[in-house]
Amino acid sequence: MPIDPKQIRIGIVTALPKEFAAMKALLIDAAEFNAPGAGAGRRYLTGRIPAKNGGDHDVVLCMSGMGNNSAAVRGTLLLQHFPSVDSIVMTGFAGGVPNPGSSAMHVRLGDIVVSNWNGVVQYDMTDLGEVYSNPRPPSALLKEAVDFLEVGMIEGKFPWETSISSVLSWTAPLSSVELS
Repeated sequence: MPIDPKQIRIGIVTALPKEFAAMKALLIDAAEFNAPGAGAGRRYLTGRIPAKNGGDHDVVLCMSGMGNNSAAVRGTLLLQHFPSVDSIVMTGFAGGVPNPGSSAMHVRLGDIVVSNWNGVVQYDMTDLGEVYSNPRPPSALLKEAVDFLEVGMIEGKFPWETSISSVLSWTAPLSSVELS
């Protein structure tokens, strides 16, 4: 069944082509969507991602390139082209900041970083020193879903492992890409 762009509630923005390819591999019924108008930032993929309790989530996927500004612009365009989207998940923007001295703070390419109720804090160095942004809080629905995933982890449940294993088993080019 085709996806109605007016019903899509979740947007996914990736930074790099390999992150886009990884997300594309998870989509069911993926279809290209080109927003009307001129210029870049109008290419999307729509598709479905299986929901935890059956059914699917209709999503739209796009790629921004690296950097906070590019991600912000692409997220804004996505919201203009898909006004029904109420949650955006940004992938690949953790910066891969390693901290081998602290396993809790050691982030590398391929890791998943999830914000808490405070949101993700933008941190930049400028000629004037350190700059921190006032973050917008994350979606309450997404934060609640993450909280329940954490409950499952405490109980020894890791439902995402099945999806990851499935994708890696049938995407040879993707599995050969070094992600760390």
